Amino acid sequence: MAEEFYEDKRDRPRQNPSVIALKESNWETPMAEITQLKHHSKYHQDFVVWCEDTVAKLKDRDFDGLDSEALIEEIESLGLRDKRELESRLRILVAHILKRLYIQSSYDYRDWQNTIADQRREMELLIEQSPSLKNYFVEVVEDSWRHALKRVRKDYPTVQFADEWEFSRDLGALLTDDFWAIPVGIVERIAEAGEENQ
Repeated sequence: MAEEFYEDKRDRPRQNPSVIALKESNWETPMAEITQLKHHSKYHQDFVVWCEDTVAKLKDRDFDGLDSEALIEEIESLGLRDKRELESRLRILVAHILKRLYIQSSYDYRDWQNTIADQRREMELLIEQSPSLKNYFVEVVEDSWRHALKRVRKDYPTVQFADEWEFSRDLGALLTDDFWAIPVGIVERIAEAGEENQ
């Protein structure tokens, strides 16, 4: 059938975007692709329903009925989500360690140390579930420190924070050490003394 001609596109009858997409791609679109389009719509319309539907299909080994594109997208996002959470918690952790180190406010020490403990515990759980996040930690620890330093300097402009991190950047140390119990600058002095004795 020949396509009808309209001088003004606004006169063209409105159609479902999904139907238009199918027309523009191929009138002979396989039924499986049409079904997938419907599944994709469910993924965006009601995520919980889509999850339940996907789990049911996986249990039934109904792989042909799966919305594979949405499933791939969701699995990829899970890995990214954990990375983002680790980086976010690391920034909060370092910011509160900096506050505890440099800001003289005994009234706030308990709250800051509680936040430090909470972030450490959540980071430990994340890494326990996904040990490969240790590698990601190495990639982002420097940027996280810089971000935290910038933030606390903005919040406390009169406080003199060190330009460089004076303690270990090892994951184990950041998750356990009470850096505020170590006099600031002692790490460098120990290192210098060691070099002089060599």
